[in-house]
Amino acid sequence: MDLEAGAGAGVSVADRAAVGVLARTFPVELVDRVIDQYWRREQRTRALPARLMFYFTLVLCLFPHE
Repeated sequence: MDLEAGAGAGVSVADRAAVGVLARTFPVELVDRVIDQYWRREQRTRALPARLMFYFTLVLCLFPHE
């Protein structure tokens, strides 16, 4: 999963670095394992899968004023 794909011109280098650190700190395999452990995997194909919502929630916590 490339979290920086589609990043627009309004995204700063610091924001991109922060998202990269987040993705390295919480690798996809770990996120998938936790989602499966707590039975939170989506039942149908959705536009916003559980993994994406996990990363989105973390970003909201890290950048509450954005």
